[in-house]
Order: sequence, then structure tokens, then C-alpha cells
Amino acid sequence: MFRHPRVQLAVLALAACVALLAVPAASAISSGTIVFRAHRGTASFIYTMNADGGDLKQWGPGVQPTISRNGKTIVYAKASEEGQLDLWARNADGRDLRQLTHDPSSTSPSLAPNGQKVVFIRARPDGDGANIFTIDIDGTNERKVTQGAGNYYSPSFSADGKRIVFLAQIDGKREIETMDSGGGDVVELAAASTGLREVEKPSYSPDGKQILFSASSGKAARIFLCDAKDGGGRVSLTKPDEEGAEPAFSPPGTAIVFRRGANLFRMNTDGSAVRQLTDVGASSANADPSWGE
Repeated sequence: MFRHPRVQLAVLALAACVALLAVPAASAISSGTIVFRAHRGTASFIYTMNADGGDLKQWGPGVQPTISRNGKTIVYAKASEEGQLDLWARNADGRDLRQLTHDPSSTSPSLAPNGQKVVFIRARPDGDGANIFTIDIDGTNERKVTQGAGNYYSPSFSADGKRIVFLAQIDGKREIETMDSGGGDVVELAAASTGLREVEKPSYSPDGKQILFSASSGKAARIFLCDAKDGGGRVSLTKPDEEGAEPAFSPPGTAIVFRRGANLFRMNTDGSAVRQLTDVGASSANADPSWGE
């Protein structure tokens, strides 16, 4: 069929525009740095890799790593010679290693999006439970946020740093709660964990509207999203027979990195386009991923 040259040029131009528009979506998913814990033999090390699984680098011994959203700072827990865990920080280029805490049993760090503050867990001296603390990235201004005899886990800042989502042990069951960064205005998101077991790793979406977490509802852990205000509107991103654990958002919120078995995977935030990022043998395992720019 004959087409006028100008019509053909217009069609080609439109096709080129469509192709260009498709590139940012792909690059948003595959960009950034993922930090994670790698268990090799009897030891655990901190590793980083690109969001496509390439450029793998070992950083040294440590567990529970977290990276700031801008990708400039990494914080993790590391055992002293006495076997007690403290928090350490370093720049993402490997420079400026510094110890943040000097108190036994400081664990589960999570960086504020701007990289200037860390929220973490510290076991109480009597060994009966743990509280939530915050500390500045230079190791100053440490503050105890939760009080009393409760038991708390897995704290994480909201995108604006004004709220913290965490797990609270209630009647032997872990439930998702949020509070302001000073420890007030506590909100129980009971609907999020209704009918679920072993709730883990809650975190805010970059826009602050949803909470991402993993929990068991059958044979294996699955990944869920719920409303950040009341815990309602819960949706499952993984199938009942496909494990999904320890999820973390990409910086723009377009993708999620998570653990399945001994390896790390990523997927879109609607649960589609699942892709394996690591491939380790039976004597190794990768876990605790965190994603920065």
C-alpha cells in the first residue's frame, strides 16, 4: 500500500518516541545498588551488587546491612571480639569506616532516607525484650524511642523521616505498628497481620502510602502490601506456593528486592516480572537486602 513520505516519517517518529518512553521504566528497575548479607560457610559478610545482579563486591564481615536511599551510606551490625553486636557505618565507596554504637546487642539498623539518622534495636540489660533507639549517622545524639517492657523488632523510617514502622510483640504475636519519630502517636495496623503468622520486615513505600512486609499464611512466607494509615487493603504480591521474604523497595518505588530460598530476586511492585539476581550453592545463602540509588 502506498504511503506519502511525510506519513512514513511521522510513523517512524512516533515509533521512536514510544521506544524512548520505554527506556526509563526499564532503567528505573535495573538501576541502583543492593546491599545484602551473604552467609558463606560459617561466616557472614556484607556484599553489594548492581540492581541487575552484576558488579558483586565483598565489604567484609557483618550482618543486617541497610543502605541510604541516595546510595551514599551503608550501616550494618558487626560482632566485637567479645561477640557483642554494634553498629558500624561507612561510605558506599568504602571510605570512612566508623563505629556508631558502643553498647552490646545493637541490631536491626535502618537508615532514614536522607542518610542522616539510624533507627535500630537494642536488647534490654535484663535480657527481657528490646527497645527502639535512634542515633545520628556520626554516632551522636543517641535516643531511646520506646519505653516500658514491650518487645520490638524491625524498625524503619518513612520517606519523610517523620514516622517509624515496626513490629510489636503482643500476646505472643508480632503486629505491625507505626509511631512518630519521637515515640508518640502509636497506631496499631492490626488489619495488616490478621490471619497471618511470622510477620517480618515492615517498611514504608517511598510515597508513604503503603507498608511492605512478609508473613506466613500457609506453607511459605509471602510478600504483602497494606495501607499505611490503618493496615487495610492488604494485597499479596507473591503466590501462596512461592516463597517471598525480607522485601525492600527500590528508591523510586517501582520494584522490590526480596529473598526466596538462599537467593535474592526482584520484581515489579505489582508482583510481575520476577527475576533472579543471585545463584548460590547449598553451603551459601544471601539475605537481608536493602536497595539504594
